[in-house]
Amino acid sequence: MRANSRRIEKLSVSDAIRLQFCERQVGFARDGQFDSLKSSNLYTHLGDVIHQVVEDFASFPAGGDFRSWFESTWEMHLSAEYEKYSKSIFPLEPRRPEAWPNLTIKKVELGRSLKRRLDWQFAPAAADRVDRVPLEGVEVWLPSRNLDREPLPLVYGRIDAIRHSGEKPLLVDLKTGDSSVTIERTRMQLSLYSYLYEFETGLEPVCARQDVSGNLEWLTDLSSGSVHRTYEAVEKKIQEFNSKIAESTFEASVNESNCTLCDYRVVCDDFKASNLNSESLEVIQGEVARVIDSGRMCTLELRIGEGRTDSVLIHGLDPSKWAEKVGFKAFFTGLSRSAGSETEFRINEFSRGIAVSAI
Repeated sequence: MRANSRRIEKLSVSDAIRLQFCERQVGFARDGQFDSLKSSNLYTHLGDVIHQVVEDFASFPAGGDFRSWFESTWEMHLSAEYEKYSKSIFPLEPRRPEAWPNLTIKKVELGRSLKRRLDWQFAPAAADRVDRVPLEGVEVWLPSRNLDREPLPLVYGRIDAIRHSGEKPLLVDLKTGDSSVTIERTRMQLSLYSYLYEFETGLEPVCARQDVSGNLEWLTDLSSGSVHRTYEAVEKKIQEFNSKIAESTFEASVNESNCTLCDYRVVCDDFKASNLNSESLEVIQGEVARVIDSGRMCTLELRIGEGRTDSVLIHGLDPSKWAEKVGFKAFFTGLSRSAGSETEFRINEFSRGIAVSAI
């Protein structure tokens, strides 16, 4: 399938990184007909809880009741993420937080790490150590929203934190244990933020990743020259992307790193033709023959194969999204196979499905 992408005028830092790794993914993301494929999962929501608690920790007052603060802050962010998660998988029943994978372990680890960090920060010996200085300027927009200068860079975003201790400003990327965020992506991310910070202030910052314990991993190879080259490469990629919009000739970079968590693999022809299209990521496509409504959920009969003579049943769908899709072409991936059946599948929280056009 082809994406009818909107032209890029400005691009977030995260999407600029995505563009460098797979331009077709950005093409699908900028085409409104594929919006229903955008989703998150429990690992994303748990990571967001951890990230938000760490950011809030930046303003924890000296002498405060850490245990009470941690419990209330954790519950506040967990409740908000649970609400988002519940809406994203409707009509499936959401898993209660206590059943989320590794939630208890992650909470205990985070609490212990932040408590150790608190003890370090307020210890007399920590006064001059930049890696123990409390975070300042959490979630800072770059460039700032009120910057009155033209032309502005083509990218924008929010850096996790900025410290102003030491000879140079320090830009900090908070790590919460998301294994999909490789050092390569982090380096590109911090390069772009460094460019934006230097553009706005004229100061060349230093950069580091920081884990929840406060430990820093310095990225010493991000010189001003390399930072500018990274931004120039993104600018060039944006121009190339815009030149391909009319013909929708966006290239796909098919590999495990790009495709495993990609929301759009279900409609990507290169992925479906690759050896990554295995059972766990298998794409099932066909014509919607009928929709069987059973109240909260519905079942789809999908005709598959060259002659549309075979069919499968897909259970657990939202009737409000599928009731009027008879005759449409539909794509699914990440389905669970029903026990004892080769032709019946169920939606789960990792499934993706879309009806894209009438046949």
